[in-house]
Amino acid sequence: MLRFRSQLRDAGINVAVDFSGRKIGDQIKMADKKSVDKVIIIGDDEIKSGIFTVKTLKDGKEDKLSLKQLIDYYKS
Repeated sequence: MLRFRSQLRDAGINVAVDFSGRKIGDQIKMADKKSVDKVIIIGDDEIKSGIFTVKTLKDGKEDKLSLKQLIDYYKS
């Protein structure tokens, strides 16, 4: 997970990681309370597949993107 955080930060993307051990739903609720627009879900399945879920908190829309697509998406 830290590798992906570093790659996103190196691309100029603002990234915060939650290592609290809380359930993903609780982490998303906390991000929403902090007015975060989008979250990137990086778990074991995402690391294995190389496909990450980007969730827009305002409308709940989810997109599945590779790391390259993530970087391109946020840089545009």
